[in-house]
Order: sequence, then C-alpha cells, then structure tokens
Amino acid sequence: MTAMIDPRLCPLCGKANACGMAEGRTACWCLATKIPKGVLARVPAEAEAQACVCASCASGKRSPEETQSVIDALTRRR
Repeated sequence: MTAMIDPRLCPLCGKANACGMAEGRTACWCLATKIPKGVLARVPAEAEAQACVCASCASGKRSPEETQSVIDALTRRR
C-alpha cells in the first residue's frame, strides 16, 4: 500500500513546508528559490511534484544523514 503524500509536509524531513499552493495560494516560495540539485535528488519519487521541501532542507541546513534518519523514522511509522 502506498502512503498518502501530505503536500503541507516536507518529503525529506516531515516538517511543515509552508507551501503556498497547499495553502490555497497560486504560488509558492519555492518557485522563487534556487534549490540545489542534490536536495531535489533526495526527494522520494512518489513525492515529486506533490510536496515542496521545507526552507531548511532547501537551503541544505539539514545534512543528508540527518534527513535520512528522519525519513527512516517516518517510514517505520507507516
């Protein structure tokens, strides 16, 4: 069974992503932000074009290891 993607949560860390489109606006902060390819490459395929990464993940403030540990914890809960 495939888990539902919550467009209000970052697919990398599970925290609120402040997505404007998920909040009913016509645009999102991420459209005006350069997000490193390495960050985008870590987004799970099922979340692509479904949920924005949060500003902390987009800026690279979270290490790949920290992000992976959060993903592992979220996956275990499903």
